Amino acid sequence: MAVQPSAPTPNNSNFLVTAEVESWSTSLTTRLRDFFTEKGTSVNWLHGPATYDALLFPLGLPFALWGGYRLGSIITNANWPSPLIFGIYVYAFLFVLNIFRCMFMYARWIYPKIELIAATSTKQSTHKAILTVVLLGILASAVWDGIKSAFL
Repeated sequence: MAVQPSAPTPNNSNFLVTAEVESWSTSLTTRLRDFFTEKGTSVNWLHGPATYDALLFPLGLPFALWGGYRLGSIITNANWPSPLIFGIYVYAFLFVLNIFRCMFMYARWIYPKIELIAATSTKQSTHKAILTVVLLGILASAVWDGIKSAFL
């Protein structure tokens, strides 16, 4: 079953401490909870419920409108019939909106709720760098288009 972006990140992890001495069990349970709390990351908000919905209106829809226009203007030709051009723009909008969803889910994947290993791995750093470069490229292109349309 696929995880919906609006749903919180599923976490089926749990632990069970069994011991003959209650104080040892309580102490170990407390230490384990403290350990997992200590290893928690600052991006816990990314994994909460309705985070995708909260980001969709201020970021996703403007990105989809801008990206759909950019993609649609590359594909369309002035000699094509209007319904076909309209369909291409609608499809481009939905395609870019799906890209936003994929980037959101990718960000959830590379920024976990808990990082057990203190030093980040090279593979994880590479993924974070890729996402940062892609997002900065998109942001720079959108800002440049905004400047061009406002001042030129």
